[in-house]
Amino acid sequence: MRLQTLSLICVLTLSGYITTAYAQSFSSPKQSVNKSGGIPIQFRKGEQSSLVVGSLTRAEKRRYILNARAQQNMTVKITSPDNNAVMAIYLPSRRDALPLADSVNNATTWTGSLPESGNYLFVVNSKNGTPTDYSLEVEIK
Repeated sequence: MRLQTLSLICVLTLSGYITTAYAQSFSSPKQSVNKSGGIPIQFRKGEQSSLVVGSLTRAEKRRYILNARAQQNMTVKITSPDNNAVMAIYLPSRRDALPLADSVNNATTWTGSLPESGNYLFVVNSKNGTPTDYSLEVEIK
């Protein structure tokens, strides 16, 4: 199995100034990165939730992938200091977004039973296209 190296860069900002920046590299199987280019959401062993922290630049969208099974219960919440971060969650088939978790509704939370098994696509962006920091919390039961 071929491995590739992914780099995650997290920048924490306070009033527009960089306060902390670090990069962490890790190796993962090539198939763990979805064709859509999303960053995998991973859970620590034995955990039911995962927290992703990030920053968006002007008009940027960030894509994440989560592999889940049909009938699992999922709760997702996105927060940002300026209440500007929103999300859309797309079904593995990519035909539709989950009900009320689309860009039209400016979703910040979603809870429900998953209708399909496979890789769910999370798209994070800001409501008005301005830069923002965000935290995306995903819980699966």
